[in-house]
Amino acid sequence: MFTTASKSAFLTGLVVVFVPLMSAVPGVARPGSVRPTLDTYAGALLAFAGMVLLTTPPGSGSAVLSGMHVGEWLSLLCAVAFAAHLLTLSRAAPLVSARRLGTLQIGFAALTMLITLPLGGAMRFDSAPVLWLALGVTAVLATAAAFTIQSWAQQHLPASHTALIFTLEPVFAWLISLLFFGERLGPRAMLGAGLILAGILFAELRPVARGSQPLLPAAGA
Repeated sequence: MFTTASKSAFLTGLVVVFVPLMSAVPGVARPGSVRPTLDTYAGALLAFAGMVLLTTPPGSGSAVLSGMHVGEWLSLLCAVAFAAHLLTLSRAAPLVSARRLGTLQIGFAALTMLITLPLGGAMRFDSAPVLWLALGVTAVLATAAAFTIQSWAQQHLPASHTALIFTLEPVFAWLISLLFFGERLGPRAMLGAGLILAGILFAELRPVARGSQPLLPAAGA
């Protein structure tokens, strides 16, 4: 509602950078995980520079966050929340079956949303076809299927493989927003998006090249 799909996608993609940064907090990361390196911090700096270019209009000067409005801040907070979810799930996945873990996550999310539903304003029923399509995508694919598949994948796949695949999420979101909604990024925003993607890849590819195991588990739902 408050930003474009492409901007939200690249900002949410910062989860790949937030995961190793948050893992530096004692007791957060799964035992045996690789701690943040200089590559991680360099990638975070690149991603921050990209975020500024993506959201800030030219001539903003020292007001580097002047382009961060409600939609951008919410997307950034989502990235932090997704990072916390991935780190928590990486600890729980080896201990609980994928079916049970997926069901618990979906059930808790449904209960929380039911309780907080009145905060969004007056409730009403709408049977428009676009609503049913949105429900199918978000409920079946992005929630039920994604949570269950993610819980299963984190038991079997190396984090390095899934982390690199996860970096493609903002790219696909930008392409879909371009094809279906006609949302275009200007040269400055495109440069910012490129720097964010470069920062994400830099933080993940360098550990893989050295034979280390990145902290990011399977792709987030």
